[in-house]
Amino acid sequence: ITVTAASSPVSPPPGPYSPTTPHWSHIRLEVTDFRIGVQVHGGAAQAEYDWTAAQYDAIMDGNLAEYRKRNPSIKHYPYTLSAWFQAKSGDLYKGTDYLAMKAWYDDPTLNTQGYDIEEAFLHTGLPKTEQNRLVKAGWQGVNDWYANPGDPGYRAYSLYRYNRIVLESYAGQKSDGAFLDSFETHNLGKALGSVEYPTGAAGEAALFGAWETWTKEVRAHISRDGARRRLHTNPAQYWNDWIRKFAIAGGSAHFEMGQSAESAHRYFWDKIADMTAQDVVSQMLSGYSRKHYNDGVLGATFLPGNEKSKAARGKLVELASYYMIRPGASQIDLVRYTLTNFWDRPFSEEWTKAIETDLGHPRESRRVYATGTFSFMTAWGKSWQWRVWAREYDNALVLIHSPWDKDQDRYGDDTAVTVTLPAGTWHMLYEDGTLGSAITSVTLRNAEAAILLKGS
Repeated sequence: ITVTAASSPVSPPPGPYSPTTPHWSHIRLEVTDFRIGVQVHGGAAQAEYDWTAAQYDAIMDGNLAEYRKRNPSIKHYPYTLSAWFQAKSGDLYKGTDYLAMKAWYDDPTLNTQGYDIEEAFLHTGLPKTEQNRLVKAGWQGVNDWYANPGDPGYRAYSLYRYNRIVLESYAGQKSDGAFLDSFETHNLGKALGSVEYPTGAAGEAALFGAWETWTKEVRAHISRDGARRRLHTNPAQYWNDWIRKFAIAGGSAHFEMGQSAESAHRYFWDKIADMTAQDVVSQMLSGYSRKHYNDGVLGATFLPGNEKSKAARGKLVELASYYMIRPGASQIDLVRYTLTNFWDRPFSEEWTKAIETDLGHPRESRRVYATGTFSFMTAWGKSWQWRVWAREYDNALVLIHSPWDKDQDRYGDDTAVTVTLPAGTWHMLYEDGTLGSAITSVTLRNAEAAILLKGS
């Protein structure tokens, strides 16, 4: 970094903050809570609820009543599974609720059409019996039965089930939709080869088309009071035309493990931009905790660089990646950043203080700021082209030296490039929220970012 000695640091502009959602005008945040009330209890849990409700705008799973006491406008999406059921579970939420499902089918006041529960499942052969149901190897050695999205009875039960989960489970407090885990063609496609959906193009179109229709119907049902509720489909890191259709049908895509230092590139950003154009909410979930970065998850060449630790470098890239694709003010609610997808420590210990600095709103789309080619090759034997991307905000310039291709997995000083900054006074905003002295240029390694605040 080239430092202008005559300049002095400035303080970050104070970010306008609200104790209720949305907390800040320049960013939207969501977190998955499988921690509070599960791994931590009592007074410690209450303190963690206080902190989390005061920082995050939306919660996946977690206790809605506890969060709404602290933040009445916080958004909430309970966790569910929809495509398979465990034989001995009565858990309505986790999607493994066969006992609750059977109770609905056995109750003529609910199952008014007399649907046959056997038609709600897929089968490996005839006759259609419990013994011939298609089995999915479940978590922790528990096997599940695949559901049939094309069956009218299963669709009717699904409307009842999601109505209860989203609208009736929290003593008058309604959720803002639901989370659909493993909702992508890799897992759903394992049903191909069943009696109902044979292997081949026709079976694939029928199976995935039925799940798309199922998603539209459930979303419409839970939104019939006029609220725009959404189903967070979880494609994880899979993506194709059918998964895209699922996300559009549900109104949301939960990109689990998709947001990390090495995935901060044009492929991911283009996917988010496409979802925004379709009025689909995207959750950009970090794939790594601070411990992962510090323990060397990206290898020996990923060092602190301009930052104070490897974790700080990684987390600043994640934040800058969000700013590269964050929509304008009118659509800001459509993209949310999740700092961690792990639950072994308080969420406050994964916090990036730089989030609180007000960058304002974007003044432009992202653009290539500088480009070139290194003398060495990528891991796949291709010419290594590098790009530094830029996006100007009201109060800042965001830069990322981003991998151009997915095989560019070197992050050390041999990938460093120095770029000159625009005229004016610029101060580096570090991940911990502190500012550096004024600079005129910045050196960035592959998968390294800089957020530069405008000086007065």
